[in-house]
Amino acid sequence: MFFKRSARLPAEFPTATPDELRAELRRRLGGVQRHRLLQGFPMAPMMGPAPRAPIIQPDDRQHRPMLIGVLPHTFCVPAVKGCGFCTFPHDALKSSQMVPLATSIARRMGLQARSFQHRRIAGIYLGGGTANLTPLPALGIILGGLMAFRPQETELTLEGVPRFFTAEQLDLLTGAGLGRVRISMGVQTFDPGWLTKMGRQNIGSPEQVAAAVALAQKRSVGTSVDLLLNLPGQPRAAMLSDIQHAIDLGVDQICLYHLVLRSGLPVPWAQDPAMLDALPDNTTAHDSWRAARTLLLSSGFEQRTLTNFERSTAPEQFTYEPHSFRPHTCDALGFGPGAISGINFGTQSQALKWINHASVDDYLSSSSFSHSMERIYAYSPFEDALMQLTRGLAMLHIPTEEGALAAQIAVFEPELAVLEEAGLLCRGAAALSLTERGMFFADSVAGLLAWRTVQYRNAAGRNEPARHPMG
Repeated sequence: MFFKRSARLPAEFPTATPDELRAELRRRLGGVQRHRLLQGFPMAPMMGPAPRAPIIQPDDRQHRPMLIGVLPHTFCVPAVKGCGFCTFPHDALKSSQMVPLATSIARRMGLQARSFQHRRIAGIYLGGGTANLTPLPALGIILGGLMAFRPQETELTLEGVPRFFTAEQLDLLTGAGLGRVRISMGVQTFDPGWLTKMGRQNIGSPEQVAAAVALAQKRSVGTSVDLLLNLPGQPRAAMLSDIQHAIDLGVDQICLYHLVLRSGLPVPWAQDPAMLDALPDNTTAHDSWRAARTLLLSSGFEQRTLTNFERSTAPEQFTYEPHSFRPHTCDALGFGPGAISGINFGTQSQALKWINHASVDDYLSSSSFSHSMERIYAYSPFEDALMQLTRGLAMLHIPTEEGALAAQIAVFEPELAVLEEAGLLCRGAAALSLTERGMFFADSVAGLLAWRTVQYRNAAGRNEPARHPMG
């Protein structure tokens, strides 16, 4: 069951003293920092099973811009299962399912576009994972399905690994006439030894990265690379060398991600005691991240989000990520297996978040858009604010005089006071800002903000019993 829309906290909502909040924050600061905040509140374990009845309003008169995210498939081809560290859902490659899956996705786009004909499409993202494994016929079907939303002057991004970006693929994207095109590459590192440990030596070698960048630059396609920091035993100089290599390639955007690895994760590296023992502690990892950030800022890059740095000389900024971290001003529809959606219909009904079935077989077997949803969540007003806070942290600065926060931020005064005291947040008259230390420990910030809500839901039996990062 979902919270009913109410202007007040539930009577049984837990309280916490400053000392209790300080102790909880210390616990979180000592744990693994995911450093991504891709979803904000709630995480999947707090979301209930989706109903079989359709939930999308057929006549949506909102004029908020919209993002469209598409996961064309969950297929991957690593030489080492999950690249050794990857926690994203993925399936073994089944080429025979590519076109049927693209056809199903395009059909669902057509059905949903009827409800959102008046919306401006601010950005389209094809990914994550190895989305550029999608063959040209299937990619063409997906692009055709997107046209049902009548996108104009829209940023279009395709994510994938360097090896699978081709001239034909990029020509198809630029020829769609949607607007600015970008490719996003999971590079992780340029170090041959680590690439071999990851099983990525044949899909993401330095030469393959350079070739993909050259293909893109020849077509005026934007380029973005993801790099991992704080690999087990990795010297700081090696991290900085990876960043400098990316800078020298001339890419437009560099995204830094702190490696997420701990005992108990269902990935091969987490089963290797030597890997776990070689991980840096949080103090060392934070210092390395600061050094990486300093290198980028001193090299002409500006930090746009928690993880994304862009060249200050670029003719225009990328738009998908900033829009996606502002749920109070932009909605999102996700298509394909495992895709995430978030819609806020305004004051007359609840904001909703849902996740599609992650299995390709389950996604294909569902007969309607609503049946592709596996989990769903409806927000109460104070949770609207919690969603805005935990999602908006990735933008580094959160306006507090607009959206749900304007009316509900006082609910989080105890947490905000402790976070400010700890030097993780700064509070101004009209905004919250992460400090540099708060950027690295943003996962702890978000978790503390959500802590009492999660306790309330646990007591009410509304969460899965498994522990999760916001628990």
